Amino acid sequence: MRLRHGPAGVAGGLHARPPARGARRGDRGARRLLLGLTLAGVLLVASACQVDVGVDIDVAENGSGTVAVGVSFDRAASDALGDLASQMDLQDLALAGWDVAGPAREADNLLWVRATKRFGSAEELPSVLAEIAGPDVFDGFQLRRRSEFAGQVLVLGAREVTPVDVV
Repeated sequence: MRLRHGPAGVAGGLHARPPARGARRGDRGARRLLLGLTLAGVLLVASACQVDVGVDIDVAENGSGTVAVGVSFDRAASDALGDLASQMDLQDLALAGWDVAGPAREADNLLWVRATKRFGSAEELPSVLAEIAGPDVFDGFQLRRRSEFAGQVLVLGAREVTPVDVV
């Protein structure tokens, strides 16, 4: 099952091991980086540049899965920002258990920065989502199992959103 929020597309490799205990410090840095990229995108959009941020959630039948975040910059945005590779410190994301790819220009001629992180169960999903931009952005977002006549159904929902059945 694959759930999309925005145009993140398919992100790079998966992170098979959980983050180390000391990685919590990196959570703040990861949020700051992603939030900073988003804010830079907002400023660039106001100046006729295009920056898109998307989040994909890929969930297996057992409730584990992957969260992928993608940030794309059109040519005008990447030119306005300059050399993103030298401006971004991606070590915080790695310390928080995220696998990062980019910045790299892809076939769509956009400059992409992608980050993915695995979660081991439905209960872990809210904390991974909170790492993206803080606890308020995906507040109340949860993945839960619901028993039905034909078996189990995974339900993804939030307080403001009607739950969506995903089989």
